[in-house]
Amino acid sequence: MVHTNYLVALVCCIFLFDARYHKAAVYSESLSLYGLLGLLLPSLFMVLSKSISSTGIIKTDIAQRFSLIIPILISVFVWNQSLSFYKGLGLIMGFIALGFILYKKQNTQDKITLWPVFVLLGYGFVDVLFKKVALIEHIPYTDSLLVIFSFAFAVSCIIGGYLFITKKITYSKSSVLWGVFLGFLNFTNIYTYIKAHKILNDNPAVVFATMNFGVIVLSALVGYYYFKENINKYNTIGIILSLIAIALITLF
Repeated sequence: MVHTNYLVALVCCIFLFDARYHKAAVYSESLSLYGLLGLLLPSLFMVLSKSISSTGIIKTDIAQRFSLIIPILISVFVWNQSLSFYKGLGLIMGFIALGFILYKKQNTQDKITLWPVFVLLGYGFVDVLFKKVALIEHIPYTDSLLVIFSFAFAVSCIIGGYLFITKKITYSKSSVLWGVFLGFLNFTNIYTYIKAHKILNDNPAVVFATMNFGVIVLSALVGYYYFKENINKYNTIGIILSLIAIALITLF
C-alpha cells in the first residue's frame, strides 16, 4: 500500500499540476531537506501502523496531532522565538493530556508501548521540514513535492524489497487498490497543507487549529463507533484536555 501510494502521488504531481524536475544545481540548497522528508514519510507509515495495532487509531491520531509541540519547542529553543503564556500553558496541558490518553490498566501480560511517542516525534519533525519547504521561493511547491515523493518512492522500494526477502510479503489486488486510494489522499493532504500555509502565511494558527481539531474529533468518532475501541474515563479526559491544549497553542 505504501509503495503504491507514493507512485500514485508522483503521477498526481506530474499530470494534475504539471510538476517537473529541474537541473541539479537548482536543488543545491534544498536536496538534503527533500531527501530527509523522503526518508521519514514512508518510514513513519510503518511506525504509524505499529502504533495503531498496539494502541488504536484514536490514541495514535491524537499523538500525531500533538506533534505540533515539536515545531513550537524548536521555535523557542533553536530559533529563539518568544513563548506566550497561553502557548506555554497549552504545552503543559498537552503533556498532561497525552498521559491521560495513553493510560490504561495494565495486565500482567501487557507491555508499555512507546510507538505513539515515536509517532509524535516523527511527525513533529516532518512538520518542521514541510514548513521549510513552504518557504522555498525559487522552486514551485508542486515541483518540491515531486522530488519529495520521488525520494519517498525510492525508500518504499527498499522497504518493500526488505519485506519481500525477510517475510515474503508480496503485492495483492486489494493492497494495490487501497494504495491507489491512499496515494490520492496522501497527495491531497500534503498539497493542501502547504497551499494553506502559503495562502495563510500571516495566520498559520487557522491551518493548525482546523487540521488538528478535525482529525482528533473524526478519529475519535471513527475509532469508537466503527472500530469499537475502548475509551476509559481517563482517555476521555485526555481527549478533552488535548482539544483545549491545541486551542491554547494555535489560537493565542
